Amino acid sequence: MDDPIWSDPALYTGGEDVPQWVYDTTFKVGIRAVIQLDCCSEESERLESETEGFIGWVADRFDLLNQAWYESAGTH
Repeated sequence: MDDPIWSDPALYTGGEDVPQWVYDTTFKVGIRAVIQLDCCSEESERLESETEGFIGWVADRFDLLNQAWYESAGTH
C-alpha cells in the first residue's frame, strides 16, 4: 500500500472513478488500522493457542510429579 504505484491517479484514466484510497489520507489511515487490527487478532489467537498448550504441558508434568511422589512414598 505504500508503494507509489497504488497512489498513481494516472492508472484510472479510462473513465472510472479514482478509488478513495488513492487520494484520501484518512481512508489510507483506516486501511492501515484495519490491517493492524487483523494482525493483532491473529497474534492474539496464536498466543491463546500457545497458552493452552503450555497449560496442558504443565498439567501433564504436575501429574507425573504427583505419580512419582506417590510411588516413592509407596502409596500408589
